[in-house]
Amino acid sequence: MRAVYLVRHGQPALPAGKRLCVGRMDLPLSVEGEDQARRLGEYFTGLPALVVSSPLKRCRDTAGAVSDDYRICGGLIELDMGEWTGLSFEDIRSCWPLLYEKRGREPWSTAPPGGESLDECAGRAERVFWEILEESQFGNLVLCAHSGIIRALSAALTGRRAAGLSVPGCGSVTQLLVSGGREVYAGAYGAMPQDLPAAIPNEAECMELLRKSGTPEHVREHCLAVAELTREICLELKGRGETLSMELAYAGALLHDMARTQPHHELYAARRLCEAGFAAVGAVVGSHMSLDGERTDRWSESAAVFLADKLVDGTRRVSLRERFFADPDPRKLPFIQERYELARTLLRRLREGETYGDNI
Repeated sequence: MRAVYLVRHGQPALPAGKRLCVGRMDLPLSVEGEDQARRLGEYFTGLPALVVSSPLKRCRDTAGAVSDDYRICGGLIELDMGEWTGLSFEDIRSCWPLLYEKRGREPWSTAPPGGESLDECAGRAERVFWEILEESQFGNLVLCAHSGIIRALSAALTGRRAAGLSVPGCGSVTQLLVSGGREVYAGAYGAMPQDLPAAIPNEAECMELLRKSGTPEHVREHCLAVAELTREICLELKGRGETLSMELAYAGALLHDMARTQPHHELYAARRLCEAGFAAVGAVVGSHMSLDGERTDRWSESAAVFLADKLVDGTRRVSLRERFFADPDPRKLPFIQERYELARTLLRRLREGETYGDNI
C-alpha cells in the first residue's frame, strides 16, 4: 500500500494582478505563492517520498520547496484551455457566451476551443498516475500539479465526478491510499497544510488514536512491544546505511492493530488514518499483514513493521516458526505459509551479527 499526496502549486504571479484563465501559461510563484510553497515544505519535512512535478515553473518551484531532488513529468501539465488561455473570464464570456455557459453546466464533457475537457484530462492524468507508480515501484509519492489535474485525477481514481469536487486551493494537499491491487481510497481533499495534523503523529498522538479507536488494552500492549522491536530493527538498518524514517515506522507499528476487532482490520485502519490526514502512516498499517505487494529486495518502513509484528506474540518475542505454526488454522495454511516465507526472507536479510539469533 502506498500514500500519494496531490499538491497544488502555490499562487502564481498573474500579469498585472488580473484574474485570468491561466491554463498552461508558464508563470512563476507570487510572493504569496512562495510562502505557500514554504509551508508545504515544512509539512513534508521528515516524510520520505518521491516528489514528481509538472514541468511548469509554478509547480517546479513548489516541488523544490518540498525536496531538492524531484523529477519532472510532462504528463502532469495543467488542463489545456486552448484559445481561452491567458484571457480574462469576462472576455471569454463575451466571446463564447454559449460555450462558456455550457462548460459551467457540463465541465466534465465540454472543452474550450482547441483545449481539453475534464474527461480528456482525467484519462491522460490517470494513465500518467499509474505509470509513475509503476516506475517508482515503492514508497510515498508527492505529485506537484495543477487544479485541473487534481480535480480530474481525484474524480477518476475515486469514482466521483469532477463537478462534485471543489477547485483545490493553491498550496493545498489531497491525500490518497493506493493498494497493491490498484484500489484507491480517498483522504483529505484540497486541505491546507496548516489545517492538517502533522504528517506523522508522535507517540502521544498515536496512543490517543488507539484510545479513540477503542483498541483493547492487551492489543495496545502488543502494539507497544512491536513498536519497540521496530525501533531496534530501524536502528540496526540505519547502522548499515539504510535511510528509513524511524518516526514513520514507529508510528505505523504503534497503530498497526488499532482496529484489531474489525474485519480486515489492516485495511479498515489504513482508510481511517488516511481520512484523518495520516496517509503515509495508513500505508504502513495497511501493509503490515502481507506487505500488500511490496518488494522484499529493499527495506521500507512497512517491511520493518511487518517483520517486527511477526516476531512478537502478545508482548513476547518469539521465533517465526512459533509465531506462525504454534497453532495454525488448517484452512489458512497457504496464507500462513506465504507470510512465513516473506518474513523469513526479511529476517535472513536482517540477520547480520547476533542481535536476532536464529529466530527462523
